[in-house]
Amino acid sequence: MNKSRIFKINLSLLAIVFFSICTFAVTQAFFSASAESDNNIFASGTLELTLEQTDVLEITDWTHGQEHIMEFTVKNTGSMPIYVKGYLEGIWDDANLDPTMFEVIAVEHQIDDTWMNIMQGGVALGDEFYLSADGSPDNLLAIPVHEQVKLRLTARLSEQAGNEYQEQVFRTSLHLAGRQVQESASWPESY
Repeated sequence: MNKSRIFKINLSLLAIVFFSICTFAVTQAFFSASAESDNNIFASGTLELTLEQTDVLEITDWTHGQEHIMEFTVKNTGSMPIYVKGYLEGIWDDANLDPTMFEVIAVEHQIDDTWMNIMQGGVALGDEFYLSADGSPDNLLAIPVHEQVKLRLTARLSEQAGNEYQEQVFRTSLHLAGRQVQESASWPESY
């Protein structure tokens, strides 16, 4: 091959490479851009509930099998709907007495003017119950923001309580916890 022909081939190849680089640069300029948006703000919500007891019970001369009702109002004072669970604790002033002689025979919530039973057969002290159709963690009932639910617990002195329970005092309190309604949300570790 002669030198002029090699020179022409190299010149042609150089022209093709140069044309390819120019085409890529121009195409790149047409198909690339950048922009920036304004700051977006994401504020987390609050979970907060309050518990009110309208009448604190002080029962005197409590007899076997006699039932008493404790009513509570649970309010969602946060900014997100919540699910609620709770438990009742209590102790006799004489710590040697059996706390199971205080029986919670019904846990109910009010819908309109009707009381609906949450726990069939009641609940033992310290056992959790959930605001749901059956007191279990299934089918939970949400309390919407700024709404409230009325709870009612019916308690009695056990028929098995002996004479040692005469003139004794039992002190009890209700503890509640709430969580978000999202399925992935978890309950707080403590009440």
